[in-house]
Amino acid sequence: MGKRIQKCLALAALMCLCLALLTAGSSAYFTSVGTARNTVTAGNIRIELVETAIPPTGGAPVPFTDPVGVMPGTSVSKRVQVKNTGDQPAYIRVGYTLSALSSSGAVLELEPAMVSVDENTSAWTRQGAYCYYNSPLAPGETTQPVFTSVSFSPDMGNAYQDMKLVVTVNAAATQTANNGTSALTAAGWPAA
Repeated sequence: MGKRIQKCLALAALMCLCLALLTAGSSAYFTSVGTARNTVTAGNIRIELVETAIPPTGGAPVPFTDPVGVMPGTSVSKRVQVKNTGDQPAYIRVGYTLSALSSSGAVLELEPAMVSVDENTSAWTRQGAYCYYNSPLAPGETTQPVFTSVSFSPDMGNAYQDMKLVVTVNAAATQTANNGTSALTAAGWPAA
């Protein structure tokens, strides 16, 4: 009987194996595959420097043109503003320098008291070499002028005859999103 039990057990094991293979082979699974393609577009920060002047006869601002024949004791209208042409709010800063050139193009020593600009201290805050706009600038908006005129001292002497005053203005912008609470605390300003 020992062999017979072994045969029966072997036959039973073989049947279980066959039954398991049949069950596994006939199993089916519902499956699905999906793909999503999403695009995330970064915002941008862009600005435009806007320089205008009020004509001597008054009226609306016009594009600034280089004046000729300016005499001591007079002022020249020069309105410097920045427009946000990007699609995100931005903090704005402006730096400017005044330098003098002789008629031959040589750099002249310009005494600070001889030429001045009328900085707008209500809308802008000076810190170091820059004026920072006090409010974030929304897309499409333009700042108040950082200054509106350049004045020449009546004390300018013959050393300044035929001089050319060069006003170099540099404007910069940085994002407001996740970047400080004002232009003065913001990071990411371009190198000078």
